Amino acid sequence: MTKVIVEATRGLRVREHPTVFSRVVAGLLYHSIVDVTEKSGVWGKVPSKHGWIHLGYTSPWNPDDHPVTEWLDEPLVDISHYQPCLRDGFWCGQRIPWAVVLKASQGTDIQDATFCYRYRTLSDIGWHRATYHFAEPLAPWRGQAEMWKKAIASAGRSPTGEHVALDWEWYAPKSKRITARANLLDLLKALDDMTGRPTWVYTGKYVWDYYFADYDAVEDVTKGRPLWLASYGRGAPRPPVGWKAVDVWQYTPRGTWSGILNQFWRPKDVDLSHVNKTFAENYRW
Repeated sequence: MTKVIVEATRGLRVREHPTVFSRVVAGLLYHSIVDVTEKSGVWGKVPSKHGWIHLGYTSPWNPDDHPVTEWLDEPLVDISHYQPCLRDGFWCGQRIPWAVVLKASQGTDIQDATFCYRYRTLSDIGWHRATYHFAEPLAPWRGQAEMWKKAIASAGRSPTGEHVALDWEWYAPKSKRITARANLLDLLKALDDMTGRPTWVYTGKYVWDYYFADYDAVEDVTKGRPLWLASYGRGAPRPPVGWKAVDVWQYTPRGTWSGILNQFWRPKDVDLSHVNKTFAENYRW
């Protein structure tokens, strides 16, 4: 028995018999790891899916390249104006998150109304903190980079050394997909240059693959760049094309955290993310 990992970025069909003319009985996602117990030519039998896969779209699984992930107990908490009230239970609670990420800006003309005070307070109490810019795929990249820089300046900070994530979750129309991809890649580079460190990417697997499944230089984009992946399924997610591991996994948009309230002083939903233990141990704040 051997383990293989699916390398087909669009997934892989599982067929009832080892032939392309056989009925499809299941599917495997990109980077799925499965046991192959029998081979027939280029086909491998996958008992867990009751069928056969074409091994030409797989490679032997190497745990060094695709390790099993361990997650920290302390989550990352993502906050914006959608969480209007942060009471003492947040700032002085018994639990301290691994990091708090604040929405700073969006597009070319929006600064989050809650950003400045919260950022300064996080700085004062010494928690790990980062910011994010919500990207609009077709808005000019220079204007978006300047909008984030303006938000940082409003909190009395210079962009140099700041930790920033690019929130890349909107689809551009198919006819403008390549234009939007180039625009957002320019925005990533601009943020890299401003901060002097790799900009995180916050995205979903299907969004990222929509832009990059056919992009030959995708690994040049992802190399050394933290991945923050939104995935609300039952199990830990597999990374999208270009990445080998998920660094931060946003596992729910409906979490709760002490002191995060709505305008009626009742608990307010908040995004919570698991943090890859290996990533956390090597990340430099």
